[in-house]
Amino acid sequence: MEQARLRRQATAPSPRRRAGDPVPRGDVRLSTADRYNAVRVCADNQEVVDRSEVVLIAVRRQDRDEALAGLRVDGDKTVVNVTAGVGNDDLRRTLATDAPLIRVIHPANSAALTSALDGLLADLT
Repeated sequence: MEQARLRRQATAPSPRRRAGDPVPRGDVRLSTADRYNAVRVCADNQEVVDRSEVVLIAVRRQDRDEALAGLRVDGDKTVVNVTAGVGNDDLRRTLATDAPLIRVIHPANSAALTSALDGLLADLT
């Protein structure tokens, strides 16, 4: 019964958002997990990081402190920094990590960013 209620919430229209607003997990978590077998729903961002080999950090600079608060990345992960205006040294301190960091500069065309990340991820598999 609880899952049915959550499923209705997940598929119900969301309130109007501005571009760049974060999407609350409840809006998409069950519907996405239902559609894709490989999707795992995690309790929080730390669990996502713990289960990942590559961690992509792409948040607005003004939101990074709140978004990354308390997040820790083990040294066996690779971190891809796509946050404009945030250098790797600063991100390394925030994440309290000695993991390898890769800095990606935002291209003007988001399709180019997608293509570059697809290439990176293909090399890691």
